[in-house]
Amino acid sequence: MATESSSRSSVPIAQQNINDDSRSTYNSNRSDASRGSIRKINFEDLTCPCGRLRMHTSTTTDNPGRRFIRCPLWRDGCNFFQWEDDFARNLLYFHLKHIKPQIPGGMGDVVEAAVEAKHVEDDGQNKKITRLRTKLEEERKKSHFFLVCLVLSIGILFGLMLFGKN
Repeated sequence: MATESSSRSSVPIAQQNINDDSRSTYNSNRSDASRGSIRKINFEDLTCPCGRLRMHTSTTTDNPGRRFIRCPLWRDGCNFFQWEDDFARNLLYFHLKHIKPQIPGGMGDVVEAAVEAKHVEDDGQNKKITRLRTKLEEERKKSHFFLVCLVLSIGILFGLMLFGKN
């Protein structure tokens, strides 16, 4: 798992509210963020083994400003980690599964279809972001190559000027 750092102090999950800038008191199964996999929430496992989850904000170049939930004891073996957006999606699926039977008049299917459409839209946006990151990395490599060629050319010209006068 890639190490993430926090740009501000972490806040206990229990002190946060899902409707504002901070997030929920629920927790979910560990998600392998390095591969971007998402696991569905298991109702029986809504906390990490330690029960001390904190919300953090990533300051890495790959995920700037992206929020994540992590146990403060992750270095001591509690490997709980999940991106906030993955967590929110899993929480939505969990609630939909338990609330859908209670929605009258077949509206549960409409709600489920809307959630699935949003999931497909999110996946499309994630693919677009991945493509743009790949393109940006290719452009950085091209720029680096051009810079190396420029420095070598200047070095060769300088060498020719020095040795050409002899």
